[in-house]
Amino acid sequence: MTLIAYKDGVICADTQCANGLGFSNPDPAIKIGRFESSGAIPRLFGVAGNASVGRLWINYLLSGEVGERPWRETGADFDPVFCVDADERLRYWASTAEPEEMGISRGRGFAIGFSAYLEGMMHAGMDAISAVRAMIDDGYGAASYPLTVLGMKGGAAVIFRDFAIGNPAGADLMAPPPPPRRQISDCR
Repeated sequence: MTLIAYKDGVICADTQCANGLGFSNPDPAIKIGRFESSGAIPRLFGVAGNASVGRLWINYLLSGEVGERPWRETGADFDPVFCVDADERLRYWASTAEPEEMGISRGRGFAIGFSAYLEGMMHAGMDAISAVRAMIDDGYGAASYPLTVLGMKGGAAVIFRDFAIGNPAGADLMAPPPPPRRQISDCR
């Protein structure tokens, strides 16, 4: 399951991708990106679902959203995509032809994949990177695959289990993991 989370100018994604038979591809997948729009406003985006359709979406977004949207060409009926501008304006495509548009309250975040869990963790105070890591630590992703991180203000990183390469502005890449969850038996 894809894990993509955005909060406060930083987007983080896992890179595991399954093929049509349910087996993980050996190479990391690109699920997020950053580009400047024609008005020089930075934008970040995340793509989930079918990898072939995802590549079409990435090309569509990088082209300035010129041409027909990918699902009409491929027949895919649910491949969620989101794009967020520097002013925290979010556009979200799911199974509709036109994007839903909304603002993101500072500190709230937005996610696709295991979105309810990721958004809940970010709303409770985690940053995007910590939320994705927590889901992987809980078994909802493969820890052997690196995470990719991009910052709205520039910079990029790849995070492996114990080290990171690069650093996007505003991201604490190697923040300590959240404290372990308490068990009911621990509360006696």
